[in-house]
Amino acid sequence: MAITFEEQWDEGGEVEGLSPDTYEKTLRYYAHCTDNETYSDVRTAAKAELPTKYFNLVRTSVAVPRRVTFDTVFEVILDFRHPGVPGWAAPSFVDDIKLTISSSGESGQTMKFSKEAQQVFPGSTAPVDLDEDHKRAIKVDKHGEVEGWPVDSTSMIVEVETIKSGDVVTPRYLIDCAKSRGKVNEYTYRGFPRGSLRLISFSAVEQVNPGTSTATDEVDAPSWTLKFAFDFRPEETGKIKMKPYEGASVEVDYRREGHWLLDVFSSPSKAEVNLPPGSGSTAIHYHYPVIRHALIHRLYDYEDFETLLQI
Repeated sequence: MAITFEEQWDEGGEVEGLSPDTYEKTLRYYAHCTDNETYSDVRTAAKAELPTKYFNLVRTSVAVPRRVTFDTVFEVILDFRHPGVPGWAAPSFVDDIKLTISSSGESGQTMKFSKEAQQVFPGSTAPVDLDEDHKRAIKVDKHGEVEGWPVDSTSMIVEVETIKSGDVVTPRYLIDCAKSRGKVNEYTYRGFPRGSLRLISFSAVEQVNPGTSTATDEVDAPSWTLKFAFDFRPEETGKIKMKPYEGASVEVDYRREGHWLLDVFSSPSKAEVNLPPGSGSTAIHYHYPVIRHALIHRLYDYEDFETLLQI
């Protein structure tokens, strides 16, 4: 296979430089072939042999839109873009990967205990810090049950975009990817620890213009653009102060993988609080929760994303 490239000069020849406000550039070439090469052959050769940079611009795509003559000359188009332009790094070749990180706010997480709390009551001159875990319970009913309160939580979205050959993207591959929605990573994936990534969306778009060999009339397998979005939740470690039904309170260490659920159980206990003079009463009785134990739940199935997705 022998392919040579000739730059087209429709735009008046090569320039000596680019102005500071130039963010995009397109270069066109003729690909001269001698051995019945296909579109795929020309794309592979163009990727390897043609420039990857044009002054301060970075090559973002290589296209082979048409044959100029029946079987010997193809047109090749290179697009370059400034790295500062959003979206400049979109994948252009098979196995290229674009990783995007974004943050979004979502509601619905119920918090039962706060990190810090202060108490005010009739006759108090300043808020009183509550240092004990059970006193920082949120929305406790008259029986001492903790109802909690829905709060906004921030999640990080990790998007992986790539292009895969049609030899890889089979119907079985597409079905397996779709079935993995909702699963979490069983092993470290692209630097993110086990259990921290949950697949929330998947799309696959077949690319157009597969090449055809004039010698064998064989159609090249079309490539696919694949996009995967993951919800990232970091691992959490900490301490919970618990009081057994018998004995003194103890602090218990815990570790929760990103998408596991920490559920704290409490039982009501009755307390009497003495009020200062002039408050209209000498004491009040109320129920407050005492943390007895906690459960850490795994909610989702695991998946080996590196093996499944092959990226």
